[in-house]
Amino acid sequence: MNASLLQTISSAIDHRLSRHFVAKTVFISMAFALFFQVPSFNEIPDSRPFQGIIEIGQSLFSQMDYDTESHIAKKTLRPLWPLISRTLHLSNAWVLYGLFCVLNAILLGQIAVFFLRETGRSTVSLLLTLGLANTYFGFAGFIDVQGWGDILPFVLIMAAMGSAKPFVIGICVFLSSLGDERSLLSIPFLFFWYWHKHSGCALEFKTIPIRPLVLKATALTLGAVGWGIVRWSMVHVFGFSVPTGGVGPGVIFCHETSYMYPGFWSAFESYWLAVFAYIPILFFSQRKLASVLVLIYLCLFTTSCYFVLDISRSLSYGFPIVLLALAYFSSPRKHSDENQTLLGCLAIVNIFIPTARIHGVMRIASPVFIQILKLIRSLVL
Repeated sequence: MNASLLQTISSAIDHRLSRHFVAKTVFISMAFALFFQVPSFNEIPDSRPFQGIIEIGQSLFSQMDYDTESHIAKKTLRPLWPLISRTLHLSNAWVLYGLFCVLNAILLGQIAVFFLRETGRSTVSLLLTLGLANTYFGFAGFIDVQGWGDILPFVLIMAAMGSAKPFVIGICVFLSSLGDERSLLSIPFLFFWYWHKHSGCALEFKTIPIRPLVLKATALTLGAVGWGIVRWSMVHVFGFSVPTGGVGPGVIFCHETSYMYPGFWSAFESYWLAVFAYIPILFFSQRKLASVLVLIYLCLFTTSCYFVLDISRSLSYGFPIVLLALAYFSSPRKHSDENQTLLGCLAIVNIFIPTARIHGVMRIASPVFIQILKLIRSLVL
């Protein structure tokens, strides 16, 4: 009876979403995300990183003097957003924030298309996209009232993940790394994704041509090399210095210990469970090498993300492995009422648990009704 009811509901939603699926999914995801995670819009006009993007864009080839431990100082060596600001003649923080929001909508559209392609089911794709929209990663543009700018690298990495063309992959990796060098941390996860698509992470190179996988791996490498050449040129040709304040293993001891676990959770929330379940399944399905490599790199990646204060942002660059795990459990071969129910429950958990972000301190996004309560209290008290 329950299975029949779930199937009926799923079929009805599939029918409703059959036309304009991406637009409807993006709209629903944004509506839920903005209702449960209201950005602090009042911070935008006075945000130093927003102003920093504009200032650096006006002086691309000479390094401006900022506090070496500040985010703005690191932006002097991340030329993508300043270049966009200069090209579009941007001079207003609100316009930049508007671009962040547009890019966030594009990211959600990319995610929706990705899951629809991998699952073939509109209902499952909507649920998975909705769940991600209510995490720091999926809301990174809207919630970014301070001008970090991670949303553009996310869109570019997502484009690389969805492409089969080595040239597109290389360009996307190169540009995303110019936006933030943390994009380089996504490269091994991207390779695991291509390996998964190539042979299910199996070592079946005798029966399946290895050339497509090698070409993609080469594209990833060349994208990283391109970033290295640009960074080397900025330092050794244009005389930029590399600000290293607030970066390194010692930063681990600067974190408030009570924030360490919430910092890990904040990037993808309950969707981490899919990754934790995926690794042992790989191991026991004769993909031992892949499972060991994923586990080792995931540990190294997570540890490195604690070498900076902004844990949530850094961990969000691991999203390819999260999407891989979700795609695996929601694939047509794995379709079952139990899987759909579990994935739906994870999405609901993400929606109703407040989205937090850790940057030295923990900040929690409040839903609309809490914001209204705050407003009433400010007027009454």
